[in-house]
Order: sequence, then structure tokens, then C-alpha cells
Amino acid sequence: MLVRNKITTEHLDFAIANGEFPREVLEAAPLVACIMTQSWCPQWVFMRSWLKQLEKSTDTTEGLNIHTFEAEYDKMSNLPEFRTFKEQVWNNWEVPYIRYYSGGNLIHESNFVSAMMFLDNLKNQ
Repeated sequence: MLVRNKITTEHLDFAIANGEFPREVLEAAPLVACIMTQSWCPQWVFMRSWLKQLEKSTDTTEGLNIHTFEAEYDKMSNLPEFRTFKEQVWNNWEVPYIRYYSGGNLIHESNFVSAMMFLDNLKNQ
């Protein structure tokens, strides 16, 4: 099962202030992926399409409980602050940027991935 959620401005502000997303995000499910991108990114368009397919497919995600939290942060009011934080604290300058969590703990980070690589990053850590 894959459930898609939105990262809010408040979630981003919390990450900026505390270095990580709030527990309510990190522990929303046994497996969580936080995807941060900008709306214009062509790789995000591709990723969004397979996320929609995974959301509908029980075969591909069978036995998994995954929640994604997604932000197109170029559309959010705290864009300058979050982009600076992402680049200077998390040392990531690319979009999409994905942080993977298991049991609320960070287990992997990546940028653009295919659907199968995304699932592997969550399952094989």
C-alpha cells in the first residue's frame, strides 16, 4: 500500500528549525519517503506518474505500508529559506531529493529514481 501526502509549509519550517521533519511525518507509516522537488522539474513529472500508479497498484506494493510526503517547494512561501537549508544542511542541490525512513529513522537518500529503485531503497535498507 502506498499513500501519498503533502509536505506543508509548517513541516518545512520544522525541518529548517530542527534539522529533520516532525515525528508525525517520519512515523506516519513503517516506511516513509519525503520527496522535495520543484514543479518545473521534468524528472518530477515522470516520478509523479509512477507514484500515481503505485498508489493504485496493490501488486507492486504488496506487504508494504509506505507513505510519501511530497513538496513542490517552489510553490511554497518559505522557498528561499528551505532551498538554503536543503543545500547547506542536507548538502543536496538537485531535485527531486528523496529522504527514506524506516521506523522513523533515516535509512537512505537519493535524487531521481525509477519506481523499482524507489521501492528497493525502502525495502533493502
